[in-house]
Amino acid sequence: MAWDFYAFATTLSHILGSFSLQALSPKEQQENSYLSTAYHPYASAWLVMGGQKVGVMGAINPILVQEADLLEGFIAEVQGSVLSPKPYKAKEFSKLPTSFRDLTLILDKDCPFAALQEALMQAQIPHLQEVIALDLYAENANQIALSLRLKIQSHTALTDKELQEVVQGALGVLETRLNAKLK
Repeated sequence: MAWDFYAFATTLSHILGSFSLQALSPKEQQENSYLSTAYHPYASAWLVMGGQKVGVMGAINPILVQEADLLEGFIAEVQGSVLSPKPYKAKEFSKLPTSFRDLTLILDKDCPFAALQEALMQAQIPHLQEVIALDLYAENANQIALSLRLKIQSHTALTDKELQEVVQGALGVLETRLNAKLK
């Protein structure tokens, strides 16, 4: 298996559970010297769980690799409390199948996926359970095309009209808050 940033993040998610990534700002790298010396300046990110930064992950800084004669690789630091077992909390689930709707949006190239995900989840669109990034590519010099998947589920059977309302609600939020356009 070839290791890259995403393969490493996927492996970490198998250990830690679901998390999101938040880019390290240049200011944070300056304030925390270990971030700029140990981590690659353009291939590192905060690990965020439950809205809280619980660690950092990324490629090893190429300068450190060269100076210490290391192999290129990836590292992560995670708060110990995240690794400790948590009591299992059972929650009700739907016996009905989950519906998925895929969208491709045109966004500003500087719009992080976390902002999009947060905007949709804060909007509390009925039946929208999760937002998953699928693909990303450059549309032009100032925009990206982001494909995402909406996970929609209810305890009652949803009609096509209700599913379309969820999709339209999500598009409305993204157009209003992030100036996103459907491709």
